[in-house]
Amino acid sequence: MHQTLPVQRTMRNSFAWPIALACGAALMALLLIYQTRQGQPATNPANTMLSSTRIVLNGKKIFPIGLYHVSWAGTPQQKHDALEKIGAAGFNLMHPALDSNDMDFVKRAAELGVNLIIEPNEPNGNGTRDVIEAFKDEPNVLGWLVADDFNSESHVKTPQTIQEQVDLVKSIAPNQHTYMSGNTRTLDAFVGLTDMIGIQTYSIPTEALSVTDQMLSYSLTHTAPNNVSLIANLQSWSATNRRAPRPDEVRNITYQALINGVDGILYYTYLDPTWNLEDHPKLWAELTRIASEVQVLTPAILNGTLRTIDSGLPEVRIGQWSYNEQRYVVIINMTSNPVTKFSLELPEVTQITPLFEDRPTPLTLVNGVIVGNLGPTSVYVYLVE
Repeated sequence: MHQTLPVQRTMRNSFAWPIALACGAALMALLLIYQTRQGQPATNPANTMLSSTRIVLNGKKIFPIGLYHVSWAGTPQQKHDALEKIGAAGFNLMHPALDSNDMDFVKRAAELGVNLIIEPNEPNGNGTRDVIEAFKDEPNVLGWLVADDFNSESHVKTPQTIQEQVDLVKSIAPNQHTYMSGNTRTLDAFVGLTDMIGIQTYSIPTEALSVTDQMLSYSLTHTAPNNVSLIANLQSWSATNRRAPRPDEVRNITYQALINGVDGILYYTYLDPTWNLEDHPKLWAELTRIASEVQVLTPAILNGTLRTIDSGLPEVRIGQWSYNEQRYVVIINMTSNPVTKFSLELPEVTQITPLFEDRPTPLTLVNGVIVGNLGPTSVYVYLVE
């Protein structure tokens, strides 16, 4: 769980900030395990077709992938610098905290092809309304944060209070989306309030990587029937006194999210009060590689048919997109242990080609069977013919 941030507030220049930071860091550490176990998530059945609720911006389907930026925790220059790096890396989404004077930031984001989910950050009584008014006509504003950690037990929110924020957004910017983020606890009480919902899957390093698969699979059963777009809030940060996620772990949970059929990805976070991604260059380098891979897969993600394939192994998840007479198969080892003598029967397949040449590809095709050993936390993506 990340910091609970009411929509209409600012913590900059506040005497309460040191206390809030200490309490927030402690809560993140204490609740990290608890939050991921709520809702009794279950994995999608094997060999099933998956359907999603694709996000539309300016009349066009998009697959947003980007990063949170808890901008009030840094300087304006840090916020602008992060935008430049996020855009240059190929991401098309950022979640910053903005005030009504940030039009130059919004315009620059549009030039870089970066869409925005905005957290209003104004200190005065009409702050939220003022920020929405300022950016209601900007075409790259995808949506507005109306509730963070919406089902947190430590910062209780009710469906009624969230609905009030949704109504405020829609009264000013009816064509822009509403967004909230939380975990799977009591999810059914909140689904349907907003257009988009983010699910936080922050299990590293205390729980299995497969928590991401479980939580998103469970969430999809609630969001898709209610016409709510599911955003995977994936971990690119560590709580205080915990190690940072490894690059291979972040790639692993990203592909878990993709083959669950999510509608977008938001990594938490580029910056917050206790974390700066710029201090982790290897992780940032991997995130930029992942962004480029998602760009390659986006046509299939948006327009193809996704189904799961039974691997016969609880630790291995397999997904396949069929699109434009091509098929893309993703094989994920969700554990830190190797899987030996792996095999996957695809009788009609005569050739497999690694989709990304710079990634290890140890599997081979023998008489319609993909065989080989899966490395720890490995992800293999193939074009199959």
